[in-house]
Amino acid sequence: TSLSSSLPTTSFINYCHLGGELWSHLTMSNRKCLLFTALILVINIPACAVSVSKSHVTPENFSIKDRSGSVFNWQSNRLPTSISPVHYDLFLEVDSDICGSTNYSEKFFGNETITLDVMEDTDLIVMHFAHPWIEQVGLECSNGDGRFRAVSLETVTYTNLVPHPPLMAPLLMVAIKASRQLREGERCVMDIGFMSQLSVDAKEGMFADIIPRSEGVSCSLVTQMEPSAARKVFPCFDEPAMKATFELTVKFNTNQFDFALFNTRNVAEVTDGDMKTVKFEKSVRMSTYLVAVVFAKGFENLTREAPATPERNYSVTHTFFAPPGYTNFAEEPLRLAVESMKFYEDAFNIIFPLVKCDHFPVRSLQAQGMENWGLITYSLDITLYDTKVGGVQNEMAQAEVVTHEMAHQWFGNLVTMQWWDDLWLNEGFATYMAHLCMKKLKPELRTLEKFYTSGGMLQTAYHKDSFDATHPIVDKTGLFDTITYYKSCAVLSMLESVMGEQAFLSGVSAYLNQFQYANARNQDLWQFLSQANGSHIPDVSFIMNSWIHNSHVPIITVGFDEEFLYFEQQPYIYYPRGNTESWNIPIEYFFSDDSDTIQIFILTSKSAKVPHGRQSAPEWVKINKQGLSTYRAHYANPGIYQVFADQIVKDAEALASGTVESDEDLTLPYIERANLYIDALASAKLGKIGYRETIEMLDFILQYEREAAPLKIMHNDVFGLDDVFQRLERRGYRTLVESFVEKHFGSLYPTLDISSWGKDERDLNEFLLQYLCAYGRECFKEARALFELMKVNDTAVTDPLIKDIVFVTICRHGTSQDWLYLYDNSPDGMHVMYYKLYETQDTMLIRRAIIEKFFTPEPGQELTMQSLQILYGASRKSLSGAYVAWDIIKSNWEVLYRNFGHIDLMNEVMISVCNNFDTHGMLEEVRQAAHVLQDFGASKFFSQVVETITYNIDWNDNYLQETVETFSRLMQ
Repeated sequence: TSLSSSLPTTSFINYCHLGGELWSHLTMSNRKCLLFTALILVINIPACAVSVSKSHVTPENFSIKDRSGSVFNWQSNRLPTSISPVHYDLFLEVDSDICGSTNYSEKFFGNETITLDVMEDTDLIVMHFAHPWIEQVGLECSNGDGRFRAVSLETVTYTNLVPHPPLMAPLLMVAIKASRQLREGERCVMDIGFMSQLSVDAKEGMFADIIPRSEGVSCSLVTQMEPSAARKVFPCFDEPAMKATFELTVKFNTNQFDFALFNTRNVAEVTDGDMKTVKFEKSVRMSTYLVAVVFAKGFENLTREAPATPERNYSVTHTFFAPPGYTNFAEEPLRLAVESMKFYEDAFNIIFPLVKCDHFPVRSLQAQGMENWGLITYSLDITLYDTKVGGVQNEMAQAEVVTHEMAHQWFGNLVTMQWWDDLWLNEGFATYMAHLCMKKLKPELRTLEKFYTSGGMLQTAYHKDSFDATHPIVDKTGLFDTITYYKSCAVLSMLESVMGEQAFLSGVSAYLNQFQYANARNQDLWQFLSQANGSHIPDVSFIMNSWIHNSHVPIITVGFDEEFLYFEQQPYIYYPRGNTESWNIPIEYFFSDDSDTIQIFILTSKSAKVPHGRQSAPEWVKINKQGLSTYRAHYANPGIYQVFADQIVKDAEALASGTVESDEDLTLPYIERANLYIDALASAKLGKIGYRETIEMLDFILQYEREAAPLKIMHNDVFGLDDVFQRLERRGYRTLVESFVEKHFGSLYPTLDISSWGKDERDLNEFLLQYLCAYGRECFKEARALFELMKVNDTAVTDPLIKDIVFVTICRHGTSQDWLYLYDNSPDGMHVMYYKLYETQDTMLIRRAIIEKFFTPEPGQELTMQSLQILYGASRKSLSGAYVAWDIIKSNWEVLYRNFGHIDLMNEVMISVCNNFDTHGMLEEVRQAAHVLQDFGASKFFSQVVETITYNIDWNDNYLQETVETFSRLMQ
């Protein structure tokens, strides 16, 4: 297997080449003083060390035992707990001319002194390192008397050169065996000299990042340590619970780089000719995955001070770095960073513990952002976008990533999950808190509302969770995916809804205060939330454990009669295989005659009946107040959906007549209607109600619905009419869709002259234009006129929404010459325009956009996450784009997997691409590809893809004819 053999090394003790005997008798404080003095003089004095000579051994004699006779388990993915790191004194020297040459050195050198505590008797120090290049290692220990004595070492054994399946990573451990037992309570200091290497394929560890500019480039060596790549930079204990403090000193050539950054500010700089040495101050206690180092050239910056407060008696300097030409784009994310920090300080009642926070853009970052403590890295294109090209979605993405990474400074950095199976404690909380923060800082975006009601990532997570090939929130593999980020966010929102915001944040604050600079498990959080919640829900874990340990979400069937409410739960899953999951579900419900009174019932069994306490059967009952709880609802009483529709009509008439003042005062406000619509469509997907009944209800309601949020949820692209429209289009029924859109929205067409819009019409008009420009010709005429004007004057249209609409409409309905104009005039560094380019149905144009721009990188450049995002965007826009993306994935699978196989976006791309396929031929083609590519990691990506295509085929067989007949009848 990939983890079952190694290249151990035999070693012997020797003295240092420079004054070894004297060196061995120095106290540790004197040694550190001498080392730093030597460093400032640019003299590198090696510590007394084991000089390592390497020899290969065969797997049958590959084993290493401690002195008790126990064989070390190399196949474990966890380090022993016998050694605990306390502090790293790390030195790195780089000499890589990444800006001036494509043939730069990939090697760099380092040495470190690690202070260790012995927690259990052992003679093995097992740690992580990705390379077989520990050149020297020495160990000294003290039994508490303050004197450190040399401990001789016997062997240094690696696991990182073991043969393993193609493209699969080895475990990357190293075991250092001492000649005597290290005793519990001893403190040891280990000196290690090593050589390391830049990562080339996967952008993790330390790697080169090149940002092309019109004149020259901006370039950097930058690190991405999460989840387990610190070991690719320096030997370390690379687990989240093994926190320590860090001091860093770096040395670099000033012809290659202008400056260096670390988690902390620098405290000393010395220049000697072309070489500069920079020392940074000691960090707070943190996990290795948060360590960040940057060497950069060709960047400018903007700086903003967060002034001292009564609680924080020091200011915090926020600096946003940017390539020349991008600096103006940094003003808004810089503002968001400063103001979100203040928001989180107030919400958690815990100050930001650092005096600076740098923000650095990375073109090839394989994530939207990374929360390194005090040195946050961001995807260049998401954070520093050109407002001349970007639109509302870009503005929202920028705000989301900045507020998300700032939330991590508390959730993840200050308090860290014990192990990666509780990754959701980091990501779910950061996602949820970011939405609360944006609600205050950018209320016009209505991001929290859109998270629950629009066809965004939460609905994508629910859809993914509806297949058999899913996973629970708490997952031993620690996946960075929509389940971990968005489903967990929704679960927290459900809990906050039941507890109340004040009690919820009070419990969170107590939790953060208790575990700051330490690690926690989900049960620790439940304990503090239970204490804050008082008697309302005395044991939060009783509710929440079922939500984080079960896959899928439940769908609750609701019924009522003269005396009782009836609740029954089952997993929401497209292909049940005897699933027995059940949840403890806090059900919030209200009745038709008293919509302001919210009652709560906790369903702890498969089914229950509850007296409703009314004189007779209610007209209707609705569960899931505001749609904040993480379940679907199916209403079982005959004719109940028409009853809901009648209530919506009554509300619309009351609003029109002035009987009620605003939508919020209605019996079913817009957020409740949105939740009803998506539950009806989700029930139809399971076959609980027919598509005929569902479409007829929506057709009736659309005559009256004029709020953007319900309309968007009704049409969202996972569970809504968009999904139905796409299925009809793929089968040649586009004219039915056009007729449906024209019937309901044709008379509401808003002009593209935004100055004529009313104050509160923007959200509704955005929705209307989305459909009227996709399926109507009137919008195209107006978009064509504006497009011709913009070709002459690029400032003729300034509103990002209108620009979005014009570009998308031209790409969708214009000529190939129009498309080529946009293609040729799109900025090379911006991918926002390319999502619009894929609106065309011309396969050759789509293929050209993908291959030329994103799969033929310049010499010396690698594929970036932008390449993967482009495949995702192309596949979502059209069936033509999906076929092109699929061909590219098949042809480039090995390079794609080598670059992106460790991040979940690869899985999201696969699902997005194949979500358009609905034929037996494509199903068989995908299965064959999965078989051919199984040795290259394809298995984990293809299982849900096969389920998706199977579901599409079954939908056509079971629902297509019924849906076509219903649309045809309604259009007569």
